[in-house]
Amino acid sequence: MENTPSIHLTQNEVMTVLHFKLSTIIRVVGGWVRDKLLGKESHDIDITVDNMQSYQFSQYLQKYINENTQHNVSGIGIIHKNHSAGKHLETATLRIDNIAIDICCLRASDYCDNDEEKIGTPLEDAQRRDFTINAMFYRVNDDQIEDLTGCGLNDLKSRIIRTPISPKETLHDDPARALRAIRFSGKMGFVLDEELEQEMKTKYIGDKMISGLSRERLGRELIGMIQSDRPAYCIDQIRQFGYFKGLFGDLDEITTTNVVRSYEMYAQKFGAFELGRREIGFLAALLYSVTRETNQKKRMAKIHSVIIDSLKLSVKERNNIILVHNGVKELEQLSNKKEWTRVEVGRIVVASAEWWKESICLSCAIHAPCDGVLVSPYDKGVMNKTMVEWCNLLLNKIALEKLENIWQMKPLVNGEECSKILQRKGGPWLKEILKDMIELQIEKPMITKDEVVVFVLKWGQ
Repeated sequence: MENTPSIHLTQNEVMTVLHFKLSTIIRVVGGWVRDKLLGKESHDIDITVDNMQSYQFSQYLQKYINENTQHNVSGIGIIHKNHSAGKHLETATLRIDNIAIDICCLRASDYCDNDEEKIGTPLEDAQRRDFTINAMFYRVNDDQIEDLTGCGLNDLKSRIIRTPISPKETLHDDPARALRAIRFSGKMGFVLDEELEQEMKTKYIGDKMISGLSRERLGRELIGMIQSDRPAYCIDQIRQFGYFKGLFGDLDEITTTNVVRSYEMYAQKFGAFELGRREIGFLAALLYSVTRETNQKKRMAKIHSVIIDSLKLSVKERNNIILVHNGVKELEQLSNKKEWTRVEVGRIVVASAEWWKESICLSCAIHAPCDGVLVSPYDKGVMNKTMVEWCNLLLNKIALEKLENIWQMKPLVNGEECSKILQRKGGPWLKEILKDMIELQIEKPMITKDEVVVFVLKWGQ
């Protein structure tokens, strides 16, 4: 970590300065510097300029790349100041090839509420950052690392999350940083500084989780935690710091945390922990108690309340969570069995669609929670051996019967054809017959359309 990182992607910025004879100093800041010092890849670059506005510099950069290089550069976007969303400075955005670049001026020690953009010093900017490990600069012009807080490099080496100035001042400046501290702890396995922990436990910060932050920001931070290496640890930390109600409303804290932790264990073991799929499974685990609701409309309303109203996530995410829960409901009928028919197993896959593996892992977590207590990001529970055996049998059955993609199967006779064959108008009966038809096709994979027509005629008698 002592070695200065090798940087190639930002040489265009240096050439921009030389080409246009600009006097600005370009600094890369934040996560990119941290990740490079840790030897990790990063494809998002945050750049600060010290004596011009972000949009002005981005225009110079775009012009230079278009006229002097073979790189592809996008148009320039502008993210305007939005204090409630934690955006205190105007930011220019563009992409060079597949690299996302955000450009803003140095943060000042205090922000302007009007349209004026106040440019600060490098030290002021570093002190306004969330944590010391994110407050280091890479000065592109002369290939130097700047650790102006005096703690960033040591904290990175010691694996500590610490604020650049007093935790009270840093968190009061942006209370969402408390959630970010939890996220980084789960993502990187770092420990929280004691003073930071104490400030995170104060009533002021706890109250902000309920009413002082935009729901969109809460949702983004939660998704960031789920995408970390230890999402269950992050959820447990939310509970321990007293933020649970602010994010999840009236969900039971203890049992929900236990189910989420258990889900993580089963998901890791049975291949439902991939980063692109992780989000839906964990959100479904957070809302597992909704599966106890027998009324489907009420189940959907409760999920909507948390996912859409409270966390401001998408309708697609809500609908996918419902699919996971549908699979869990189907699995309730099979939990005491170790042998299943092709149709019984097929129902699970059809009910949960592409999320059938998440449904199975969540069912395991609900019916056989893991033992153990989460203390650090690296603690693991112990899975129930009987449930692991049951899960293996079920997954093997799905693979043996080649039912993994059966949810994509279409009925051989569609609804319109059913109506014509039976000379009936559409209605609730159509849903029933199509469901029965799918199960028939699962049971008899070689069945023909003519045979299905016979089934329809008998069904209508």
